[in-house]
Amino acid sequence: MTQIICVNDGSPDGCDLILDSYAKKDSRIIVINKKNGGVSSARNAAIEYIQQRWSICPPSHQEFITFVDPDDYLDIDTFKSCISKFSDEVDVICYGLERIFDYDVDDDGESCILSNSIGLEGVCEISNDVIKYTNHFLGAKIYKSNIIICNKIRFPNGIMFEDAYFTAVCLFNCRFICFENNNYYKYLIRRDSTCGQARSKNPNVAIHLMLSHKMLLNYMIANNIFGKFCNYYRYKFY
Repeated sequence: MTQIICVNDGSPDGCDLILDSYAKKDSRIIVINKKNGGVSSARNAAIEYIQQRWSICPPSHQEFITFVDPDDYLDIDTFKSCISKFSDEVDVICYGLERIFDYDVDDDGESCILSNSIGLEGVCEISNDVIKYTNHFLGAKIYKSNIIICNKIRFPNGIMFEDAYFTAVCLFNCRFICFENNNYYKYLIRRDSTCGQARSKNPNVAIHLMLSHKMLLNYMIANNIFGKFCNYYRYKFY
């Protein structure tokens, strides 16, 4: 069963009506309308929806989760190409992304591409080095749903770099990762991006980064995995 969960995070521009009109045309589209709570709250609302569905009717087959931000999109063949790469041991597929600018840039094209990793290919067992060199961009991955649902992984509210924390925690709980050498995720960059401006102009960026690091450290200690992944943590944050 395919579902597209669209979360309207209190948008005042009529997004709820637009999403509802799509949902009426396609039963696979699920719309969640909520008060504005930020990107973490919106993503968590979608995860909670899946969690509740599982509690009522556990899936009889493997399910998968990916995240796509507003304005961004995936190549049409993404799932067809990636789902077949999963196995009993492979818990996550990682692919590259392409930056799409809505304004003219002086670029030769190479800087528009962010690969899936640095020097990794095929199927790799999760380790310090594999996590270290994996592209941590949130949308460039498809996870087995049970990695997120069964481990109760959520995005931290109220801080920036929530995606880096979430990705690291998910990878900690995976066994093997498969690197797909295609740039399936299309990341739209707008000159007037609200999120981009908010991060670049926020004087507390360094504080948010430190809070994200501290939360990840606390997770590792609480789950007795700091010894296993301490080299990754030291590389990432020192």
